Amino acid sequence: MSPSPYVSNRREVKTPRIRNFEKVSPEERGKHEGIYYDDSDVYKALEAIAYSLKNNPDKALEQKADEWIDKIAKAQQPDGYLNTYYTLNGLDQRWTDMEKHEDYCAGHLIEAAVAYYNTTGKRQTAGRRHPRGGQHRYHFPGGRPSLGGRGMKK
Repeated sequence: MSPSPYVSNRREVKTPRIRNFEKVSPEERGKHEGIYYDDSDVYKALEAIAYSLKNNPDKALEQKADEWIDKIAKAQQPDGYLNTYYTLNGLDQRWTDMEKHEDYCAGHLIEAAVAYYNTTGKRQTAGRRHPRGGQHRYHFPGGRPSLGGRGMKK
């Protein structure tokens, strides 16, 4: 069974998760809705979609994922930064409060990109600028990898 109706409804209708990515564009600009780590739920859903597509190909579900990926890509800043909470609330505050889950969200984006590429061969996510813009590559807050070991799967 495909997760398409549930995943799509929860991310696009019942919550503002996808809308936050849309609001980053200059045409839509608006206030961030929801919780500061909501971007990660979109990335986790994309990862789940990728694994579902691997076992149960579904063109409609793949098209929905591609639509989300396009919205995410448009939200990425010129320097590679990607986090709707800070983009909509003040980029000058990015990387100032590690409790706001920036690394957590970036890690889930990487996991989703790897899973989607491995399933579809598409580089929409994997071929974009690195979400961290190469910065803090070896940052280990609290003695653990900042991206939680993300991207380690084959």
